[in-house]
Amino acid sequence: MESKPKEYRSIISASKIKSLRSLYFNNTFVFICRNLIHSKIFENGLCLRSSQAKNCKNNPLTDQLMNNHWLPFARDIIDSIVCIGLVAIRYKEVSGDMIPYVPQAGTYEIHVVTDAEGKARYEFFSNDKPINIENPTENAFVLNGFGYDPERNGRLNSTIQALYPTIEFMSALHDYALQAEKIRSNPPIIMQKKAENNTQAQEGLHFDHFVDGDSVKVSIHNQYTRDSADIKQLQNQQQLFLNAIRGAEDGESNNSETALKNMVPLPNQYSVGTTLEPSSRTDFVSILRLNQETICALIGVPRSMIINDSVTRADIQGSHDVFRQTLIFWKKTISNTLSKVYYMIYEQYERERIASSSKRRKVSNLNDFVKSSLVRIEIPTVPYVSNNELRSLYLHGVISWKYYGEYMLRNASLPVDILQTKDPWSQDDRKEFLGVSVKPPDSETAKKVVNPSRTE
Repeated sequence: MESKPKEYRSIISASKIKSLRSLYFNNTFVFICRNLIHSKIFENGLCLRSSQAKNCKNNPLTDQLMNNHWLPFARDIIDSIVCIGLVAIRYKEVSGDMIPYVPQAGTYEIHVVTDAEGKARYEFFSNDKPINIENPTENAFVLNGFGYDPERNGRLNSTIQALYPTIEFMSALHDYALQAEKIRSNPPIIMQKKAENNTQAQEGLHFDHFVDGDSVKVSIHNQYTRDSADIKQLQNQQQLFLNAIRGAEDGESNNSETALKNMVPLPNQYSVGTTLEPSSRTDFVSILRLNQETICALIGVPRSMIINDSVTRADIQGSHDVFRQTLIFWKKTISNTLSKVYYMIYEQYERERIASSSKRRKVSNLNDFVKSSLVRIEIPTVPYVSNNELRSLYLHGVISWKYYGEYMLRNASLPVDILQTKDPWSQDDRKEFLGVSVKPPDSETAKKVVNPSRTE
């Protein structure tokens, strides 16, 4: 009997996913970078694209579905990739429409299953019922291949996992700095005992007294002479010592109103020693700046776009290139992911549509036909060039009026629907804008150009 090849299974727990996501949203600088990327990527929403315009007319994805469900879903995809390097997806039917979504952190776990050949697959298990490793959760799947796949033992390689030690260090440093400020505002005072030069026992020195009870003779040493003021001072001093031992704080009231109550007489043998005041770190700002630069470098957002201080040198071209590459990566990744999810959810619809359209197609052209007929969910392209460069491309005839107008409107964050469809400028007009003369040459000049070797 042949045995089944052994598989290795590791678990990315729900608590691990939840902790990384909490770190992702609770760190202010990471959250600023996240919001900046989201705002630039989705400033023009989503759109359906196909080489054949008629394929998008009867598509089940309407504009309402795209804006209400698929756009938030695309935002969650970015957050999931940054947090865990994977995208866990579930989908359900709502009013006849299939709605994909990323479930809340803490409600699921991911199993990394590696076969004997070293190939890994990822299984989704929901926590709403007992987990059976033989039956993954229905209507759910896990996408990978974004460059952050976890290790065989389940160790994550995501961006937030790489930033975890740095963020934890800064969080602890903030807590210690706050604690130091609290101690500095109400510092502890050390009392020290004076050296005793007088051997005579005095009642005011000690709180515990030795009494020679066996002595029959009454002497001055075993007699107590206390008045009411001494007793009050003794009780107040004992209460202060008890508060110091038990950790009670007696500094909540205003010192100006309770100045006399704060004047505590000390025992005769004690005096005020040193005051413990922690010194502040002089390199706290430098460490904070290094932490911010590390976060920006890993996420792909130049720090100069967020904070412009005297230390940061504004490299406009370098910052522009770094941020452009970040946006291009995310737009391509999100478009491919959304299209893949669309094919998995609407597989039956796409099969029937392509089969009905390819009945009269030749087999040799079928692959090209399928490729051109597939519908993709894309993020509208925003040109990373200035308006002057777009104008130059249009005047030189590199791009048409349609693309020139669309890119100009997207640079201005305006809707594309308001574009004038007809090109208002002719080819001669564009030549004049470029400074090229469009007047016909005179007859004499034309003759010289046609036959330059002819002499009169």
